[in-house]
Amino acid sequence: MEVYTEQYVNSIFMPVHDIFCQTEQSQKSDEPGYNEFVIRKKRSQTQYLYRRDPWVQQEQPKRKDVNIEPIFTEARQWGEELLRELDAIVEELALRLPDVSFRIEDRYGVLVRGRRADGSEDLPPALWPAEPITAQRRTFGVLRTAKALAPHQRSGLTEPLLRLALNLTELLAWAETEAERRGEKIQRLLQSGLTQEVQQLLQLCGLFDTGPFVLVSMDLKDHRAPFQHMDVLRKFMLAHIWGYRTKFDFLAYRPNGLTGIFVSRDPDNWSRQGKALYESWQNYRPDLGLLIVVSSTPSLSDLSVTLKETELLLRFAARSELRGVIPPLFHRRISRVLAQLSPEALHTLVEDTLGPLLLPEHSHLLETLRMYLFLGQGTSQTADALFIHRNTLMYRLRQIEQILGVQLRRIEDVSAIWTALQAAELLAMTE
Repeated sequence: MEVYTEQYVNSIFMPVHDIFCQTEQSQKSDEPGYNEFVIRKKRSQTQYLYRRDPWVQQEQPKRKDVNIEPIFTEARQWGEELLRELDAIVEELALRLPDVSFRIEDRYGVLVRGRRADGSEDLPPALWPAEPITAQRRTFGVLRTAKALAPHQRSGLTEPLLRLALNLTELLAWAETEAERRGEKIQRLLQSGLTQEVQQLLQLCGLFDTGPFVLVSMDLKDHRAPFQHMDVLRKFMLAHIWGYRTKFDFLAYRPNGLTGIFVSRDPDNWSRQGKALYESWQNYRPDLGLLIVVSSTPSLSDLSVTLKETELLLRFAARSELRGVIPPLFHRRISRVLAQLSPEALHTLVEDTLGPLLLPEHSHLLETLRMYLFLGQGTSQTADALFIHRNTLMYRLRQIEQILGVQLRRIEDVSAIWTALQAAELLAMTE
């Protein structure tokens, strides 16, 4: 029995229908090529959308004899077709504007495509004249040109910009559906573990066991925010991270936000990118607080545990009125415990263990201790990271031992200090 998913149809087809597809009895557009184009797109969209959608049939009986791989392949091919259509529109714009450099930005300011003509541009792209990409009095992006367009040039852009508006709408809707699918797979992973079936589904979504992985999880600071705010966050981050590229990263919707899972050995790089995303969001919606947690995991077998620990950190951050990026400086098992403590309990732990080093005059010693332990107590690496001589480092370490009354070669002392340093990192984000 074929199952038609209303949610899937509404998520892509209905927005496009509302914007472009009017009935024969209602008003028709005078824009060149508008009506023929709408009819063609409406037909192609309908053919694609009304198909069995197995990834949301959670309550349907399992059918082990069904090969779902072709359906995932078809979904991927639809995205590729939309991107080819986007590139064809860009080529058409280049033909109509042969001597003009231009760039296409979506409604969130993300660079979609661009073309540079021969010659230099006098102004930076941000100051280029902007031609809005509109349809039915709604704006879907802008076309920025290196110089102002003549009236005859602008009139020739009506039809391609209309098609561009529809294409951008369809592309973002396609990306949202892909993120929903991946979010459903993550929920299966959390509920059932990494079974053979779940691993196959993750692979069909492009996530293979070729770690290590970096996780970037985003959440609205206020969990009581209306649904439409969360929807704006998801679309904004999808556009910024995906960037309308052929490769669609493993971006999965999660409650109140989304999670990106990337093959990477450099969580610090993703912390920097997370800060850039946070700043972009603050410029776009300064009224909505955002939390971003960056974590890492060595393989798919550890992914479920890492996801649960990430949730704990997000809850701690929300409880402590934090916002911004939480860096990957925490030991996974220790952070699981620390995130469940109150800020008062964390403060007591830090004061009892690191007390004298918290004074302003010892800030350089506290940073030295943190870097020393973070780099595995390697003296040469620590000296290089702090840009100091190794003898200076050894002198500072002796000072630290005297002030705290500890020995940095004793495992129990180092364990207590490392735990307190991570608690201090959590507390620092509450200030």
